[in-house]
Amino acid sequence: MSTHDDLSLTESQLETLNKYNLTKDELNNLYQRRGAICAERSALCTSLNQQYRHFKALGIISDIANEIITPCGICRQFIREFGKEITLVMFQSNGQEFMIRTLEEILPFSFGPEQLK
Repeated sequence: MSTHDDLSLTESQLETLNKYNLTKDELNNLYQRRGAICAERSALCTSLNQQYRHFKALGIISDIANEIITPCGICRQFIREFGKEITLVMFQSNGQEFMIRTLEEILPFSFGPEQLK
């Protein structure tokens, strides 16, 4: 993750989950049905606890082979609360292949803080 204050955070939560040898479906069930928190939300919450409020980019990577990973729906909406122009850099597990999109591109017609004004 990169903040406007150039704070960099690493996301090590996947290492912990990998030791349980979960499949993608099992991991998704764990997150969505058990109330767990994804690495993206964990990184944002850590930043918020450190008083960072404005974000320009978020990097996402996992160990899922041959796939570029994207944020889940809950994470997309959570990130949206901080702006639709945030850049997402989504990597394949090899770290070489990646896709860059803004949040607005992967979450069009979203609801955000500006609708509450």
